[in-house]
Amino acid sequence: MQSSKDCMALLAYEEPEKSPMFYLLSMDYRQSVADSLNRAILAHANLPSYTSMERLIQQTTVVRQWLHQELGKDGPPLFSLPAFLKN
Repeated sequence: MQSSKDCMALLAYEEPEKSPMFYLLSMDYRQSVADSLNRAILAHANLPSYTSMERLIQQTTVVRQWLHQELGKDGPPLFSLPAFLKN
């Protein structure tokens, strides 16, 4: 309920970028809302909320972070999807 009030508060400003609620317009926040909505729709349809590829990337990231912490410089570098896709 508070989020909808915060969104409505943006309408009171002629220049929303000067509003204390400007964070609601950020790309990170918008992505978070879209992800939450997608997961809710998938859950309502009794479908998995994550694809197999998302799960694999999550697991790979966690394992590589752990290895990096345990082995330090001798371990593999941290996983980065953008870096991986560039190779």
